[in-house]
Amino acid sequence: MTLTLEALLSGFRPEKERLPLAQAYKETIERAYGIVPEGELARIMELGGTADYADKPAMRYIGQAEIANAEAYLHVPFKSVGLLPLFDLHENDFVCYRLADGRYAAFNIIDLSEFASAAGLPELLGKLGWK
Repeated sequence: MTLTLEALLSGFRPEKERLPLAQAYKETIERAYGIVPEGELARIMELGGTADYADKPAMRYIGQAEIANAEAYLHVPFKSVGLLPLFDLHENDFVCYRLADGRYAAFNIIDLSEFASAAGLPELLGKLGWK
């Protein structure tokens, strides 16, 4: 069975009820990263605050505040390497949205390197061994 975005998102335990992205938050992300969240990216960001994945392997949605202020929270220059962080995979690995081409990438924050990418989040997680 192929992992879908909706199945993946339903596996998270968000802090609060999922709501459409507020215009003010979209503008914050545009100022911080130069993009307006739309489509799949917007649906992911609607998780709101931090949210843990209820199944295995472990993964945490880092939350809207941490995304908007990633450099301050994580001490990694995400914007200057062209990435918007979304999920903490632990072990210093993150799933990010690549600003230049709209692909999703697995990124290690210690050596600042990408080690996988795909057009969609479910495809990227499949490359990382998720079912």
